[in-house]
Amino acid sequence: MDDKRLILVIEDQHAVKELIFKRLIQEGYHAMWARHGGVGMKIMRQEIAKRFGAIILDQEMVEWDQQEPPQRVDPEAMDGDEFLKQCLAEKINLSPIILHTASADSFFRQMHTELGIKPGDYTTRAGLPRTNLELKNEESGLHIFTVDKTSPHGLDRVIEILDSLGLKPQRRAEVLEKDVPHSAGGMNKKAQNRTGRPRG
Repeated sequence: MDDKRLILVIEDQHAVKELIFKRLIQEGYHAMWARHGGVGMKIMRQEIAKRFGAIILDQEMVEWDQQEPPQRVDPEAMDGDEFLKQCLAEKINLSPIILHTASADSFFRQMHTELGIKPGDYTTRAGLPRTNLELKNEESGLHIFTVDKTSPHGLDRVIEILDSLGLKPQRRAEVLEKDVPHSAGGMNKKAQNRTGRPRG
């Protein structure tokens, strides 16, 4: 297997993971799944992490209970920004990141405040500037693309990004995953009772 065809998908929603896997396999890629950023960190500490051509990362993966103050349902779970912060703290060399987010602005605000990445580090703005961004920061080594998870064309953009990184397979792999219905509503399948990390 061509190592660059291996993509790590960090996504807590099984239905969304299935959609991503099916499209990646159709395009000739191979994929590995981590159900949240905490599991992703365990994978990144292993030798196989050197084989990833890119990482598809969900921004919000932590579920909170109804206590006051709220507690994580899974204590080991990490959101996308927490995963990135921990990778940088451990000086793990990251492959390019494709970030699934409903709010690129909120993510980059966190990057600015927590990691010191400045707005001037944006290298390109494509499509709608608040949803499809690219950030490349030499000091941290981060190379991040954002994809609007609410867009029905989100997976098309994922493949375009992978191709632009020179990862396009020479031939398509056989589709091994079971058929998953196409969702016209994009990839944002979060449950209605999920509130995400407490802010503020």
